[in-house]
Amino acid sequence: MNSRLPKILTASAIMLLLLMIGGFALRAMLESTMQPQCQNQILSTLVAPQGKHSAILFARDCGATTGGLARHIALLPAGAQLPAQEGGFFVAVLHRDAPAPAEPVRLAWRPNGDLQITVAPGMEMYHGATSVRGVAIHYQFPPSPSAAAQP
Repeated sequence: MNSRLPKILTASAIMLLLLMIGGFALRAMLESTMQPQCQNQILSTLVAPQGKHSAILFARDCGATTGGLARHIALLPAGAQLPAQEGGFFVAVLHRDAPAPAEPVRLAWRPNGDLQITVAPGMEMYHGATSVRGVAIHYQFPPSPSAAAQP
């Protein structure tokens, strides 16, 4: 009986190791299929006057977990591709009670190389930086047409 004990322990250790490897592989497979596969749709790319950076306005679709009108902006070196994981430095979403604006977010480079972002009425900014990659970011929030018409 003593001579069989090392063989049994070795076989048990191998089986346990195989079960652990299989469990990790199954977990990784399930996690990759359970996570939403987000896709970015680039709406516009605007290269800075100095040619060093590109401001990329995009919509990010992560399936049924996201809804409504959302706009993201990333600032990358000119010519760089927007990574699939990129969330950008700016996120604005249409307020649930607001009508969809024709142009929810507008980008413009100032002559000095600063980036101007105009956010349409009805859009709520959830994330926005004031400087990215050494570029100053400025925001404009024009009043809604109905608010501008009031005395």
